[in-house]
Amino acid sequence: MPNPRRQVVQPVDGDNFLFRVFDELLELDDEISNRIVDYVVESAAIWFHPNVYSSMPVFLPWVVRDAKCRPHVRAGKQYPDQWGAPDADGFLRDDNSLIKGIPKSLPIISPTNAHLDGRRLGKSWVAAHVWREVNLDQLASRDPRLNSFVPNLVWLPRQIAKLSDHEGGLLQNALKRASWSLYRNVEVRHSIRDRVEEIWKLLPPVTPTERASNLKFNYFGDDQKFLKSRAVSLKTTTSLIHAILNKGELPPKRRTPPRYYEGLQRIPLPKLQVLYSRLEPFERSITESLKDESAK
Repeated sequence: MPNPRRQVVQPVDGDNFLFRVFDELLELDDEISNRIVDYVVESAAIWFHPNVYSSMPVFLPWVVRDAKCRPHVRAGKQYPDQWGAPDADGFLRDDNSLIKGIPKSLPIISPTNAHLDGRRLGKSWVAAHVWREVNLDQLASRDPRLNSFVPNLVWLPRQIAKLSDHEGGLLQNALKRASWSLYRNVEVRHSIRDRVEEIWKLLPPVTPTERASNLKFNYFGDDQKFLKSRAVSLKTTTSLIHAILNKGELPPKRRTPPRYYEGLQRIPLPKLQVLYSRLEPFERSITESLKDESAK
């Protein structure tokens, strides 16, 4: 008979245990679990304000998510760090690190949660994509149109964010309804309206419930300084592409990852022209929005 004193007792990680508790509760799919989901969306999910969406509906239209850009081993072969290098179409390869840090300087506005209101993001918050499977042959986060599309981004505590990855799960569906209710009918500028409609068509349509429409949402503060910094990042990229296309003087690379700055100059010009044509309307939109705001 084994000696119980010699048995190895495995520790339990508190974060993982909390995830399991919530996971089991949501699997019930009853009135209690639906109330829990509503409470989580109302008290723990943080979104960008619809005003930000109307000015800049895609934060990083030149960035594509690519988990393989970090050092990894595949089929016995060692692959080096390629974060920030352009892919074959000129998009900057990122592992989600650019997105997760976007709102860190912004205060949180929460009508229902005093633990959030007026604070900023600390540790253990995750930038989650609301939609995973969409009308494409790849995940939403792997498409540069959806990767930083504002309605597809929500910030959640890490263990809650893991629950949102359950395709068709209660939390994921609740986040979809909340996002649709928040953003779908918000006007964007005429210069990007067609582009934005193209993005919405990639998402399977959602019918918001009355419950979702009545939730009180948490937002990151609507900060003009923040929008200006986003505009500068986009302008830096479009200026670099424009200079390469027109064989002009390249702008300084201090605001551009070195791998992207150097690698973009090796992308075939026809592909760069396509990329520029996708980015330029978004740059024009945010520039016009900031000018209108300054004129008020």
